[in-house]
Amino acid sequence: MRRVHILSLILTLGAPALCWAEGTQGSSPTQPRFRRPAPKEIKHQVLYSAPADLKIPLPPDAKFVAGYRSQYTTTRLITEIRFQTAYSAAAISDWYQKSLASTGWTVSQDKSGNINSLAANKPGLACSLNFMSSAPTIVLVNCSEKQ
Repeated sequence: MRRVHILSLILTLGAPALCWAEGTQGSSPTQPRFRRPAPKEIKHQVLYSAPADLKIPLPPDAKFVAGYRSQYTTTRLITEIRFQTAYSAAAISDWYQKSLASTGWTVSQDKSGNINSLAANKPGLACSLNFMSSAPTIVLVNCSEKQ
């Protein structure tokens, strides 16, 4: 049905209608809409251990699995790490809620399905933590500086 609609636009309005129907034009076939180019990555570093300047604490038994740091032209530095712990997802989530709240972070929780998530904010910083129930528990931490 969509093909018939686009074809009828082309036949009645001409070739610019195809561009408009596909989203490369603005609100009408005669007003072009220009898209911003995708941000360019200016820094990328693969991490082989948890960085010493990580903005949030790690539990004592955290075993680093993977991580990276990235920065794009339109964003500030993003650090993502994955670690595993012997604690259950619920226990490590509770530990993070108490630990972050006691150091001035605003923490909110979201439980959906098998993933327990926390969002933590502090002036100039935002972190998300996802706790995946498995044995051992996998924790994914994503921290970024706010603009």
